[in-house]
Amino acid sequence: MTHGRVSRAAFVVCSASAVIALGVVFFAPSSAYIYLALLLGGFLFCSGLRDFIKLLAVHTWRRQDIEQSDAYLIARSTGTFATLWLLVIMLLGAIGIFLGFQSIVRLL
Repeated sequence: MTHGRVSRAAFVVCSASAVIALGVVFFAPSSAYIYLALLLGGFLFCSGLRDFIKLLAVHTWRRQDIEQSDAYLIARSTGTFATLWLLVIMLLGAIGIFLGFQSIVRLL
């Protein structure tokens, strides 16, 4: 992909997402919104967990890739420790999971 151009795959994904979203809004019953939100939330949870595990892997097993870590980059720019930022990221993720499960329990 050249800089400044949209790839064909990105265009297809965005177009398909827009068509699906519009189809749900116009044709699905309102109860389907809850299930769609739960489905999207589940995908976001899985991808966030996967990325956090990859972040931990960089700091534990793949130390040669440490300069690509978000926690390392934030620590370097703020003059703190990467472990502090790993804990902050983990705490924010735990709060998000807690609030998400509270919402699900209230829905049931």
